[in-house]
Amino acid sequence: MKDVEKISVERQNSRKRIRRRNRMMNVYGLVVILLVITAAVTISYTFLFNVDKIKVSGESDMYTAEDIVNASGIRKGDNLLRMKSDVNEQAILDRLLYVETAEISKKFPTSVEINVTRCIPAFNIKYDEGTLLVSKKGKILADNGYITDKLPVIYGYDPANTT
Repeated sequence: MKDVEKISVERQNSRKRIRRRNRMMNVYGLVVILLVITAAVTISYTFLFNVDKIKVSGESDMYTAEDIVNASGIRKGDNLLRMKSDVNEQAILDRLLYVETAEISKKFPTSVEINVTRCIPAFNIKYDEGTLLVSKKGKILADNGYITDKLPVIYGYDPANTT
């Protein structure tokens, strides 16, 4: 057999081949970036930013901090990114009669702060069947049969609903 001599052949890449390779690198880079962003968002909405501490502040002589947290619907382990503060604030106002305002602020990475103010009776409304005790924002606090001293009395208003 004849001796075959091996030689190394250097092949020059054509321009067409180089452009195709560069185009594929751009596609691979885009796919990797999309996968990283998807993973980061998924982790943020599941494992990171879970509520660990709930702090209640403000003035409320009728309710304990536990009552306010229960009314808000916020639990330990809830995700801060998925939590809707305005829905939780409205839940507090709907469930707790003597809370005038509720403000929920998210303290990243794992805390929630709830600030409430109590209802202060502002005036009486005298109507045919009794007297309503009302706060500054118009929240009916009680349907009294008597007029509370030192508060102004409004006559001539007929409420459609007394609750």
